Amino acid sequence: MSAHVDTADKVLTPKAPDRIQAGIEQAHERAESVLRRTKDRAIEMEHELEGYVRERPLKSVLIAAGVGAGLGLVLGVLLARR
Repeated sequence: MSAHVDTADKVLTPKAPDRIQAGIEQAHERAESVLRRTKDRAIEMEHELEGYVRERPLKSVLIAAGVGAGLGLVLGVLLARR
């Protein structure tokens, strides 16, 4: 009887490597889906940003300069503490 149970378990349940492979394939498909959505969203944001810069070039330059100055100030303070 024990031999039949062992054989039935082997036939009815997928082998561990098969389950692992299936899990890897599912993870790969999910990762590709996330990557595709992220790329699509990044392209959309790039187009939006280009439109914003074309409509408001001076404001865009001033914002970029302000961000750069702020980061420079923060880095300067952090590096001066060393």
